[in-house]
Amino acid sequence: MFDTGASHLSEYDGPDEIVLGNGKTLSISHMGHTSIPTSTRTLSLNDVLLVPHLRSSYEGATHVGVNINDVYYASPFPHQPIHQLNSSIKTSGSPLSWHHKFGHPSIKVLKLLLNNLGLGYYKMSNASFYCDACSLNKIHKQPFGENSFKVSKPLELIYSDVWGPVQTSNDGYAYYVIFVDFYSKYTWLYPIKQKSDVAILFPQFKSLVEKFFKTPLVSLFSDNGGEYIGLIPYLLRHGISHFTTPPHTPEQNGVAERRHRHIVETRLSLLHHANLPLNFWSHAFQIVVYLNQLPTQILNFMSPYEQLYKIPPTYMKLKPFDCLCFPWLRPYASSKLYPRSIKCIILGYSSKSAYKCYDPESHRLYHSRHVEFIDHIFPFTKNGTVTNSLPTPEKFIPTGSQKPKSHATKIHILSPLPIHADAPHTMQQNPTSNPLPTQNNTTPSTTKSLNLYNSISSSSSVLYWTPTHPLPTLKLISHRLPLKL
Repeated sequence: MFDTGASHLSEYDGPDEIVLGNGKTLSISHMGHTSIPTSTRTLSLNDVLLVPHLRSSYEGATHVGVNINDVYYASPFPHQPIHQLNSSIKTSGSPLSWHHKFGHPSIKVLKLLLNNLGLGYYKMSNASFYCDACSLNKIHKQPFGENSFKVSKPLELIYSDVWGPVQTSNDGYAYYVIFVDFYSKYTWLYPIKQKSDVAILFPQFKSLVEKFFKTPLVSLFSDNGGEYIGLIPYLLRHGISHFTTPPHTPEQNGVAERRHRHIVETRLSLLHHANLPLNFWSHAFQIVVYLNQLPTQILNFMSPYEQLYKIPPTYMKLKPFDCLCFPWLRPYASSKLYPRSIKCIILGYSSKSAYKCYDPESHRLYHSRHVEFIDHIFPFTKNGTVTNSLPTPEKFIPTGSQKPKSHATKIHILSPLPIHADAPHTMQQNPTSNPLPTQNNTTPSTTKSLNLYNSISSSSSVLYWTPTHPLPTLKLISHRLPLKL
């Protein structure tokens, strides 16, 4: 607000000056006090400054400005009053009516607009203003603060959540469940076939961790899924507190949800780099969780493994996912003349201080401690097929008139399904499609490799394979050594 004059002035001899927007400075000649009339009372102004050179821009002005609802405005044009600039806007109407005219802006924007128009609603509070249409259609989730839980040792609070369903993995899983220790951020992951498996898995998990860490599991935090609601009687019997989230509020289970995001994103990166089909997701997930050994920022760059076990991790065992490997398989050879290994790919780490080696030809998963790795070769191409046939080494087949003997050996097969539609199957082959080499063409270059694992039968959760061959001249010798997982 500019004042073109003042009464009760005295000469000013101070060093202060008036600085304009263009950087120009104007000197102050006098200082005093004056009064401005309003509709209700007279405003007294103290320390009023008189700037003579500023007066030239407002020649002929005999008043301070235009009074609109007790707000004085200086006209930007000497001969045009301020009210003419807003002649199209009426100065009447409630704040709510202006709120409707402006298209339901926020209360903060509405107050700014009304004050700029001289309508004087600057004292309007958020609590006194209410718009039914905005309340019905502009409601959002409230922000979440920091986690209020405090723990001092492992197993005081476990976060859990189920992820899925997705495409069934090659070992028959459609979900996985995680348990995250809030103290150490250490994560346990278990692939499951259906959500109801949580009711069976959680008691086993509880017994395992309580016995290992010699401390009770105190609290469980989960959503209101049916798989966790069914656990309530068990939790009550064992004195475990159960905290749940409100419906449709996964943010309150943020510890588990953030682990989901990390696990899924890292799994996608592993499968993309390895060019493996998506039905290998369960193996990639387990590798991600195995990497609990990596430092994390939320623990001041300490790993969850070290936070939980109080010892630093070792990284000597880590190998690239899906790289070429050769496990030692001599105990499973049917003859001392057979090769001692086959080409496999690594799918993870076994709890038996071993590696999980997968044979794409027979779809078998071997657990072996004695493995040779070629960590710069990844046998799969981008379309999910094998870059080479990864053949089982050619077998020396004796000739004779004896009938084949069937030697059934018990073996756990975690991947009975084919990798994809184009992958070779290990079911019974047509005898005419793979004839026995005669004496005239028995050289290694012309002899086709034979798949000795042709028929697969199922009994409960254990699969049996019977090494047979349709040719009458095949003779097999079995060591009857089970493949332990």
